[in-house]
Amino acid sequence: MTAARRGQRLTPVAASAYATWAVYLARAAVAALALVMPLTGCSYAAHRGQDLLDVIDLKGGRSMGLGAKLEATLYLGAGLGGAGLGQTYEWYGRQRVDTVPDTSGLYDNGLFIHILIVGFDVNTVHGGPPAKDSLNIVAFNRAAFADHTSPPLLDRARFGGELVLPFVAGGLYLNVGQAIDFVLGITTLDIAGDDGLGQHGADWNRGPPAPPPLPEPSPLPAPHNEPDDEPGGAAAGDGGAS
Repeated sequence: MTAARRGQRLTPVAASAYATWAVYLARAAVAALALVMPLTGCSYAAHRGQDLLDVIDLKGGRSMGLGAKLEATLYLGAGLGGAGLGQTYEWYGRQRVDTVPDTSGLYDNGLFIHILIVGFDVNTVHGGPPAKDSLNIVAFNRAAFADHTSPPLLDRARFGGELVLPFVAGGLYLNVGQAIDFVLGITTLDIAGDDGLGQHGADWNRGPPAPPPLPEPSPLPAPHNEPDDEPGGAAAGDGGAS
């Protein structure tokens, strides 16, 4: 009987029933959302829209060369090609990272050099945080293992790649951490801590804020100099009076 049913085509009546149930479920979801929104304010929809935009990370900038690179999280990457890199802009969730090559005169641009599972992207002489630079040895990104702050761990679970061409470079990544934040955000749970923040989010790329300056000490009062009694002064005055 079961096999016969499997072989049967879906009848219009059954299709109508399935469509009806789908409409009911959609209406129930909309009703549940309508109950949540008044509790959280009209900003709920704006927060969910921003969370959805955070799921896709983009990268773009200037380059001169030819190459490509794939990444499976920030910890694994492999590529092929070579190029000089100019200023680039890259998104990690809500935060945008602006990279201006600083090579202290050794070469004019940043460098993109990859030979399959060995390679590097470098924009500074001494190496920057993994949000800007990478050093892949047997595909493992040593920079990501050495620095755990920029970008934060939530934005490191992303998959995608970049393409380097003459004059322009670009990349596209699926940020799994931000996708989880979007799904949980439907229940108003914010694991990324970015609800209410602008498109640049928390400025983790520049490190913690500087401590407030210490108050300046109040000036010491000027010393009160009393006139010193000169030796013999009183006697000289008495003699003059006589």
